[in-house]
Amino acid sequence: MKAWITLIENGTTRRAEVSAQASLMEALRVNGIRLPYDCGGRGTCGKCRVTIHGEAPEPNAAERALLTAAQLQNGVRLACQTEAVSGMEVEVPRFGQLEAVIDGAAPEIPLAPLLDEVYVSIEDKEGSKDRTSALVQNGHRWPVRQLQDLAQLSPGDRAAVVCRSGDVLRIDPLEGTSQRPLLGAAVDIGTTTLAFYLRDLRSGRRLAAGAQENPQRAFGSDVIARIAYAQEHPDGIAELQQSVLQSINAGLAGAAADAGVCTEDIAVVVLAGNTVMLHMALGISAASIARAPFTPVFTELDWLSASEAGLSLDDRAQVKFLPCVSGYVGADISADLLAVRALHPEPGTSLLIDIGTNGEVVLQSETEIWACSTAAGPAFEGAAISCGMPGVPGAIATMDIDGQGRPSYTVVGDEKPRGLCGSGLVDAVAALYRRGYLDETGAFHDPELPGMGTYMDMPAFAVDARRDIWLTQKDVRELQLAKGALAAGVEVLLAAAGMTHADIERVYLAGGFGQHLQAESAAAIGLIPSAWVSRVYKLGNGAGLGAQLYMLNRGCHADLEQITADIQYIELSSRADFQMFFMEAMLLP
Repeated sequence: MKAWITLIENGTTRRAEVSAQASLMEALRVNGIRLPYDCGGRGTCGKCRVTIHGEAPEPNAAERALLTAAQLQNGVRLACQTEAVSGMEVEVPRFGQLEAVIDGAAPEIPLAPLLDEVYVSIEDKEGSKDRTSALVQNGHRWPVRQLQDLAQLSPGDRAAVVCRSGDVLRIDPLEGTSQRPLLGAAVDIGTTTLAFYLRDLRSGRRLAAGAQENPQRAFGSDVIARIAYAQEHPDGIAELQQSVLQSINAGLAGAAADAGVCTEDIAVVVLAGNTVMLHMALGISAASIARAPFTPVFTELDWLSASEAGLSLDDRAQVKFLPCVSGYVGADISADLLAVRALHPEPGTSLLIDIGTNGEVVLQSETEIWACSTAAGPAFEGAAISCGMPGVPGAIATMDIDGQGRPSYTVVGDEKPRGLCGSGLVDAVAALYRRGYLDETGAFHDPELPGMGTYMDMPAFAVDARRDIWLTQKDVRELQLAKGALAAGVEVLLAAAGMTHADIERVYLAGGFGQHLQAESAAAIGLIPSAWVSRVYKLGNGAGLGAQLYMLNRGCHADLEQITADIQYIELSSRADFQMFFMEAMLLP
């Protein structure tokens, strides 16, 4: 059975065929319409709001809890909680592209790429054992396909033989001065965004870079929601894999088109990402990571061919997934650390903090490395916040409050504000605390202060009352939980290493959120000590930089092996002091 509904998106109306009894969430996903499903469709985040024109279905308990009376009256419903019924007319709010951090720190990269080229001339000399021995020195391995390429050459032809660690990958005939491009791509598979970098392996020059939203967000904003989806649906892991592979292939094709080259000339791809993302990119269940003792199926893999990795490239292209450390300290963190070493070969005693739904913290001394992962929750991504949203056009990214309680802010894309993203949330809570709206427990303590009111039946501050954007007491609590978990993780690592705050010489903030976070606001809410503000160094997309380093300089490979071998992973659930640190860190300083 099928049903027909009318979809209205950005002023455009179209009819769409959907499966009978499917939820609107499923119908929109099938029809390529993006909405945030932070909770994976469980009806707990309230972000997949649509407007039903005409007679709207009766709201359920989840919708009554998450939507205001005015919204319900106006036909607003949650797509994940509403059945698609024939004849239904559904208006979907505009949902722009996420602002992704592509760049950041940019160290010089000495060029020593993964692939070698041997330039040869074909000479059928009497006494030569065979063409392979005449062409390349002993020790190289020749796959059958490359032998066929070799057979097509004639005496007197010149060619470039492309090799990796003794394996012959391809043979490029040379005609005069023209030569087939030799390209490499680095991909950062982030939970929220995918970033792509295309490089010329002969010169090291960057040809193109870009980013796009990770389409798996349609299955949940965090890795736990996606693991749950894979477990609850028979084809769940295949859906998750195909969605991200389609985007990776499209991203590589887009980068090649931007550079005016062909994807067939991409000879090597290096991928970074957290452990769950790398499992899902290969279609491997990550269920074991979601339950104690949180053990991944793999942390390191050998080289793969393009077809084994599901990439639409010349199958002679080589694909490398960078190594992970544990279930929740992935290849994105090892790549971050590689980037830190390239920037500061002697980083001294430093902290690396990657702030997200799972916040990773790494402490480095001159001789040792400790790491942990904290379940910070989705607040830093704008999820679980009443008027929260990801960093798309319309999101309030920075905010302050003056002495009369009047808010000022900047908005992603210079558009009309629609909600708060993570950095705006941190700024807002920091400003409210500085201006005396919040006490050290995080409670609004004076309902008579300018801008105070009630939203969703709780005390709230009007960020923009005209546009119905509020910051509620629950939102403050969500941020306290997130920053408390992360700050407690920092304290556990310092305790494990026998260090104090004064020992930290640099604090590296990695990832998109870290790039936009204002260090002063982070200190104001107690995410980092105030003494560290001057020591903060924004790494930007360190995972993307680390993947490019691995591709362009073989000298980094030994560094990466040492990093992953030296990291001492600390499971916070096994630490008796974590809860104590967490309770202390929940308070505002």
